[in-house]
Amino acid sequence: MEHVEYFNLNKLIVSSDLLDKGEFRLNSDYYEAMHISRKFHKSATILLKEIASVSHPGITKRTYIDNPKFGIPFLSTSDIQFYEAIDKKYVSKEASKNLSDYIVNEDMILISRSGTIGTIAMVDKNMRGYAVTEHAIRVELNDKEYFGL
Repeated sequence: MEHVEYFNLNKLIVSSDLLDKGEFRLNSDYYEAMHISRKFHKSATILLKEIASVSHPGITKRTYIDNPKFGIPFLSTSDIQFYEAIDKKYVSKEASKNLSDYIVNEDMILISRSGTIGTIAMVDKNMRGYAVTEHAIRVELNDKEYFGL
């Protein structure tokens, strides 16, 4: 990038005439992402399908109940950001169809596919065994070596 001088990952100088032309932004997040992206593309890339299984349960009828003794906590895509159900919904263990397709495992990565697209959550031991909406794509790594890359 011409007219941009990087001091380190957190500082850079942009010529003010480029800002006047509208070629650059004052939001530093833009430049940090661009810098990280450039660094990333110099490294080897791996296709997700080579290291993980990606799934998404279909739409099915859920039966909500109030008694946690007979249900499983149910999380929406908004809830997965906080690792707990905001309104404490439970789905019936007996009356909900294909419930096992909605249960998440520890270390699974959830990505919202509806509403606010791209919100990511990692399933930890506290969220393990919860039912999660069909609006979240599930990514399960074949090998923990790739976890966090």
